[in-house]
Amino acid sequence: LLARRAELGAADAALALALGLTFVSAPLREYVLIAEFRPDFAHLDDARLVRELVDAFCLYLGISSGRTRK
Repeated sequence: LLARRAELGAADAALALALGLTFVSAPLREYVLIAEFRPDFAHLDDARLVRELVDAFCLYLGISSGRTRK
């Protein structure tokens, strides 16, 4: 991703990528490792969770996820 830093909408691409990956990995750990202990705010199947996290990551980086949001 850093090789394409010019396409990112962040002033500090390395920092944005590191933080963005942290933003994505934390909920994944929650859903995978400790699912029985997390509050049930919204039920998400695996595919929906991935789509939502990809969209959030791309928005944070200032790039398109390639999907049309509804």
